Amino acid sequence: MYFLNNLFARSKPEVPKPPRDENGYKYRAGTIPISDDGNQVMLISSTGSPGKWILPAGTMELGEKPTDAAVRETEEEAGVTGKVLCSLGEVNDTSKKVHTHFYAMEVDDHQLLYMEHQFREREWFPLKSALEELAWRPMSQNILMTYLDRRLEIRRNRLKQMKRERKAQKKMLKAEKKYKEISKKNFGYLKQIAEVHEEKGEISAKAYVNKKFAKNEQNNPMFWDNVVNRVGVCNEDISTKDQCLLNIVESFPSGTKFSKL
Repeated sequence: MYFLNNLFARSKPEVPKPPRDENGYKYRAGTIPISDDGNQVMLISSTGSPGKWILPAGTMELGEKPTDAAVRETEEEAGVTGKVLCSLGEVNDTSKKVHTHFYAMEVDDHQLLYMEHQFREREWFPLKSALEELAWRPMSQNILMTYLDRRLEIRRNRLKQMKRERKAQKKMLKAEKKYKEISKKNFGYLKQIAEVHEEKGEISAKAYVNKKFAKNEQNNPMFWDNVVNRVGVCNEDISTKDQCLLNIVESFPSGTKFSKL
């Protein structure tokens, strides 16, 4: 029996130890989950001290970035996800040799069921109330104070970022609309090519392309990619776009009709 137990113990896979620096400090990461207006903070119940509230945080995994660990731990412990806005600094617990990174995270999604939902509660607190609830943990309270000191700056930067995101989205939609218009026009050309090639076999699609297509349309990669994706008969080993189109057109059966975008 001793031999079997010893053999089993030897065969058990080693569990990676939490990352520690040269001074023996363990690395952790967490967030202050904030509402979209920045006026409320989500706290979670402590499993070690019933009736007390804490900030979501946990140990970083090997090779994990602090921001990724903070988001992961927040999702596991509080069941919320969101966008990391900025770093709020670090907390060093010399007695436990723990080094914790904290970030402000704007919550954008809540999960009903999450990893620790059976033994943790979560609750939104006004900023003043959250400060009072964290009084028993001075270092966490200091992190929340840092957020309060920078709240207007963080909010201002977030509004600027949202403005840039809306502008980028508007630009993308405009480009998509233009792309659809160009594709529709080019598929019209492609239909003409097929018809001419069918009626007059001596006229090659390649020559017709060179004659009918403007230079910028021939060099439009979106058009060629769309042709290949829609028709699906062009092999990757074809060296030229014109030859690709010629092969596509020649593969059409008689009477082929093209669908428009």
